[in-house]
Amino acid sequence: MVPAARLLPLKGPRRGARPGTFRKAMKKKAEKALIRAAAFFFILCLSVSGGCGYRFAPEETGIDPSFRSVFVSPFPNRTDEPALGNILREAMILELRRGNRFQLAAGRTEADLLLRCRIRSYETYPVSYGEGNFARENRIRLSVDLVLEKRRDGAVLWSGENQSGTETYVVNRDTRRTEQNRRAALKELAENLAERACGLMASGF
Repeated sequence: MVPAARLLPLKGPRRGARPGTFRKAMKKKAEKALIRAAAFFFILCLSVSGGCGYRFAPEETGIDPSFRSVFVSPFPNRTDEPALGNILREAMILELRRGNRFQLAAGRTEADLLLRCRIRSYETYPVSYGEGNFARENRIRLSVDLVLEKRRDGAVLWSGENQSGTETYVVNRDTRRTEQNRRAALKELAENLAERACGLMASGF
């Protein structure tokens, strides 16, 4: 015969313990568990925010509201796309005008802040093919570093490293149509990057 299973008594307060001691012990355990959970969540938040590619300077928790005017410096361009620097700069200026957090300065000397950009990479490559191994769609990939700094002393208030995006356009047998599609895709990509960057700067991220 299979021996009958024994029922183990539930653990409760020890004999001789003062009233309320058991409840205090359980409360203390619950508090420790809550502290551990809060610490884990805090560390997780730090690791996530640190990997997003943008950050404030260590001593800053956000951009001082007294800093309003921004001058968008010319963007150096060492890629094989000669208009890329101007396209990015115009997209950034347009996005700053749309928002209400910053104001565009007429010149560098009138600005509280300077916005600088470094183009990390720019490439175009096919993503789909048609008959005769003819490319049907190309994709543009762009990556930039952005820095917002004080004009007077160059202190960095916000930086967005490796801000990247892609945009796809249709390849036509008519090279003029293909070029039109490519330029439209590049403009769309620049506007998307500018919208994201200005949103992060204005919202305090």
